[in-house]
Amino acid sequence: MKTDTEVQLMFRSRTKGKTLEQAAARAGMSVPTARKYLRAAALPSGMRQARDYRTRANPFLADWSWVELQLQRDAALQAKTALYHPHRALS
Repeated sequence: MKTDTEVQLMFRSRTKGKTLEQAAARAGMSVPTARKYLRAAALPSGMRQARDYRTRANPFLADWSWVELQLQRDAALQAKTALYHPHRALS
């Protein structure tokens, strides 16, 4: 993924009359990538879409109720102690 700065550099080169190939080379990107940002007329930060799904299973799901119980008993309990407790078996 390109940074906003790289894409802005490519945009500036294009407005100065450089060809797409020259502007893309100056910004350090391929011509198809430069074309994508020109067509979208947006920076990479503006094109990101928020993800509302999990990319992997929650490793604490099975043991979270136990961790909550321990925290209710002792609010000063540190996360490292709760998660590495010998009586708690990680799945």
